[in-house]
Amino acid sequence: MIPVRMSGIFGGYIIGLLSLWVMTIYVGEFMQAFSISEDKIGLLYALEAGGIALVSLYFAYQVSIQSLKKLAYTGLILALTGHGLSLFTDTFWIFTLCRCLAGIGEGMALVAANTAGAAHKNPERSFALAQLCVAVCVVILIFTVPHLSATYGYRTAIGAMLLVLIISIPLVAMLPGNRVIEHEGSDEKRHFPYPALGIAILSAFILLNFSDMGVWVFSEQIGLKAGLNIEIISTILGATTFIGMVGPLLAAIISNRFGRLLPVTVGLLLLSSGGLMSVYATNAGTYSAGMITLVCCIGFLYPYFLGALASLDEKGSWTNLSGSVMAFAMAIAPLFTGLIATHGSYYIVGWFAFSCSMLALIIMVFVTRAMKKTQGLEEAQVVAK
Repeated sequence: MIPVRMSGIFGGYIIGLLSLWVMTIYVGEFMQAFSISEDKIGLLYALEAGGIALVSLYFAYQVSIQSLKKLAYTGLILALTGHGLSLFTDTFWIFTLCRCLAGIGEGMALVAANTAGAAHKNPERSFALAQLCVAVCVVILIFTVPHLSATYGYRTAIGAMLLVLIISIPLVAMLPGNRVIEHEGSDEKRHFPYPALGIAILSAFILLNFSDMGVWVFSEQIGLKAGLNIEIISTILGATTFIGMVGPLLAAIISNRFGRLLPVTVGLLLLSSGGLMSVYATNAGTYSAGMITLVCCIGFLYPYFLGALASLDEKGSWTNLSGSVMAFAMAIAPLFTGLIATHGSYYIVGWFAFSCSMLALIIMVFVTRAMKKTQGLEEAQVVAK
């Protein structure tokens, strides 16, 4: 097997996920700059996320014949081009096309990182540390860019993301330059093995993202409903993102010491509690506790879901589909919860998120048991041979 250096995975994740995580922070600035409404900013976010989703879907099957380094660098060039062109337009639709181009590049880099992570000897730890790297970049942007963009405009936000991508170039160089995964007997292994288990895990992953994004995307409005002002909400959300780094860090430390089901169970229970705590908050303390729990848990849970997919297929085909699923969920979840909030209330949004978490937990319980049986049968077949 080709050696996989985790720093290469970090670089791919920074390129692939930075925009998705940061874009929600700049929503107000983009709306003001282009004089657009919520529906258009939602379309902008959905199209960029859609670019990531489609590219991840395409390369999920093709990636085993690709050079990860070449794939990531191609994505990096497209992302840099998309971000760069975004700086020179004052037209919303051209800006949107630039964001779509950036999304395609980000998707290619994410595919390379997910494939390398699936081949790593400890995928849970590699994905957790990669999530932590992205979180560090997001925290830096949250605490520096808003002050600059208030004076120099939304282009400062785009320029800051460009700078982070440029800094990540040396990391991408650490990805394998040969054809990516060459396991023993790989010719006999088909793409997407154990389809029932793979589809089940991806379904739970969709529900996980729905539970998280359904609350997070309206975090500002939920804070206002709790009686807080914008300044306090901004401070809380900035601190929350910083404290949220504890989630992936904890996942990296725990890794697979207690198996996969126990961490997933605890994480999903806390995630659902954090969502309900947020929507029922009536003061800054409860609101802060709910948001911190939400953000910490999502960073903690991601590596375990990706690790479960990696355990099905070391070539990374299932893991790469997670990029499509995540981007799809991040684009669709706000639409669902927006409708719920419009025709119901944020309390119902909280219970919707709670239901998604519980359903994801039920799926993962059955998946974990099925995977143990499958591994037992494989070991018995090896012994028989």
